[in-house]
Amino acid sequence: MVCKQKESDKQKKYDKQKERILSCVQSYAENVLHYGRVSEDFPLFADGIYMKDKKPVRWRFPEGVECELSDMANHQTMYRNFALLSELTGEETYKKAAKEEIAYYFTHYRDESGLLMMGGHMFVDLKTRKPVGKVDKMGLHELKNCFPFYELMFEVDAEATEQYIEAVWNAHVFDWNTLEISRHGEYNKEKPQAFWERQYEEYQKPEPFFEALGLSFMDAGNDLLLSAGMLAAFTGKEKPLEWAKRLLGQYVSARDERTGLGGYQFTQPKKRMEPTNDRETMSWFGDRARRQFGPEFGDWVLEGRVIFPHHVECMYYKNALMQLYLAELLGSKGEAFKKATLDGMRAFLTYEYDFSDNGIRPMLSDGTDLSGYALKRDGYFGAKGFAYQKEEADERFLISAFRAYQASKEEIFWEFARNVAKFRGLGDLGTQPGENVKLDPNTTCADARALIALVELYRATKNPDYCDEAAVVAENLLSERYRDGWFLHPEATHLCRFDEAEPFALLLYCAALEDLPEEKLPKFLDGEAYVQGAYRNADGSVENRNYAKSFYLL
Repeated sequence: MVCKQKESDKQKKYDKQKERILSCVQSYAENVLHYGRVSEDFPLFADGIYMKDKKPVRWRFPEGVECELSDMANHQTMYRNFALLSELTGEETYKKAAKEEIAYYFTHYRDESGLLMMGGHMFVDLKTRKPVGKVDKMGLHELKNCFPFYELMFEVDAEATEQYIEAVWNAHVFDWNTLEISRHGEYNKEKPQAFWERQYEEYQKPEPFFEALGLSFMDAGNDLLLSAGMLAAFTGKEKPLEWAKRLLGQYVSARDERTGLGGYQFTQPKKRMEPTNDRETMSWFGDRARRQFGPEFGDWVLEGRVIFPHHVECMYYKNALMQLYLAELLGSKGEAFKKATLDGMRAFLTYEYDFSDNGIRPMLSDGTDLSGYALKRDGYFGAKGFAYQKEEADERFLISAFRAYQASKEEIFWEFARNVAKFRGLGDLGTQPGENVKLDPNTTCADARALIALVELYRATKNPDYCDEAAVVAENLLSERYRDGWFLHPEATHLCRFDEAEPFALLLYCAALEDLPEEKLPKFLDGEAYVQGAYRNADGSVENRNYAKSFYLL
């Protein structure tokens, strides 16, 4: 009887917390609907608002012209928030608002090929309702780990979504035989009729790191891989999937043969100009790693063979989440994505990750540890004298580690998740999932990604210890990030960006409490929202700014 009473009391506590979370997130969503759209006849959302006057966040060009930011590429997590909130509450208002913006973009903001006017260098100015290019990037389409909510896009307009995916590949693939790609895609580029029917002569496939005009960054390749994979999943078409696997193969081929590390790039920039000094870091002066590290490490050193923190995040977190999702959707047809992910993460854990202190070593892909190495000259990777150090693996890697374990059941991935949790103050996840769990009931963790990982652990094992810890993290998150109907970043309390993970994590927790089927829930892929270009500061100075990293300065 006592045990039943305790269970009943705990359930009441959960129910009360769930009710409060839903109320908070719903208040936030209502605020976004009310303040985030400037008029009833124009369904586009601002990227965020200033808290003082509730006006859209602005971008100031070098000549002083100010635009109000609305970039559909930066609304993908917000869409997932709205879709999940509608699923939990039964109120279609939120999902409907997301669908209205997508439909409006399809009608008004795409070129003749179907390419949408959005991304890192394009957005819509809410004041003029016209698309705006970023100064020196005028007319360029760029996605880097955007991970659009294709499920919802197909629901809105399947034909337009397919056209968009084809247009993305058409704009960003410069050579279909070598699969040379660039993060910068051209608008209004003519698109062949039988788009995916090109011939691919694999015997002509170049060796890794061939010279190219485009930079084959994985964060750009990730969006190509996801789009073609989703097209195959939704239409059953084989050709897009074939091309995605060929592109995947290029990244895999760029990994070090001995260690299995690397693969962030499979090309090197072609030298087109002679630099006059070390501070000229543009790619047209040649490979930037070779210029900066070559005198000490030899011409072998290339951008595709250095692994620093942003490479690690892209390869072993964002790419891992995306590719394991594709593998899940595609079943046996997605095996290549699963294998590439697991092979890469094994190499990362063998050579680059330090279990003793949860540190990630800066490295060359042959296994050379660059921890403490001071740069001998200025360059793309830092100023002379700067020394890279190990950085701690944060809560994001809980998600990729556990999903890798779920896909493989390999002990090394579970030990990785367990180690990250210990060092990030969550306690012990257990000797095996759900076994001998000893989590910290007094954790101060207030991280959305940690909450998502705990929810996924609870769903997979039904061990209530994970749910109890998730409840604590959810409370911490609400306490630190929620203010009077808004979710605010600790460094950006003067403004609110709408594309944040906190509401989504809290809603996933509520969905787990209600035991909603996972197939009804949007998958968390942690896409990146950003705009990058020349920005005029209040003092008149101009700098290149990326608001993914400095949004709180706008």
